[in-house]
Amino acid sequence: LDFIIAVIASFFLTGSYRETLDFLLCQIPGDRRQMLLQIFLHVRDVACRLLRAYALLMLLTFTELYIGFLVLGIPAGFTLACITSLVDILPVLGTGTVLLPWAFIAWMTGSKSLALGLVCLYLLIAVVRQTLEPKIIGLQMGLSPAATLLCMFAGGKLLGLTGIFLFPIGATVLFELSEDGTIQLFK
Repeated sequence: LDFIIAVIASFFLTGSYRETLDFLLCQIPGDRRQMLLQIFLHVRDVACRLLRAYALLMLLTFTELYIGFLVLGIPAGFTLACITSLVDILPVLGTGTVLLPWAFIAWMTGSKSLALGLVCLYLLIAVVRQTLEPKIIGLQMGLSPAATLLCMFAGGKLLGLTGIFLFPIGATVLFELSEDGTIQLFK
């Protein structure tokens, strides 16, 4: 029932989005309204930059996988690299969810060289990903790699998977709002 109501409400709100937004904004005093709009614009901009950073990481992982699959002589390497890189974007799962069980099965069926190749490919991807992820996200979001890593760690500990994404966005928005004078947070 909740799902059906949410779908119907989304349909009606989408149809009257502009009117609903204008009504809600009119309920907020002028100076607060301007600050709220600034926050919304910053959040949207930072979220787009975060998506761009993760798309770049996904492309990098796909490239590593595809080249690794070509070297290992795996048929349908392009398709498998696409699927595995999509799984890799999820922090809990990652490429190990695909490559390590595959390596285990290959080892058990007697393809020891394939198993070792898959494990080496996994290790290479894991090291590159762990090294570059804070740097790429930090550069896209305007945070230092250390601050990005700290935000991702704290977010993961406090909110789990959603915190890994939300904390860097929140930190970047707060930093940018402080820099442009919308709020006074840092000196």
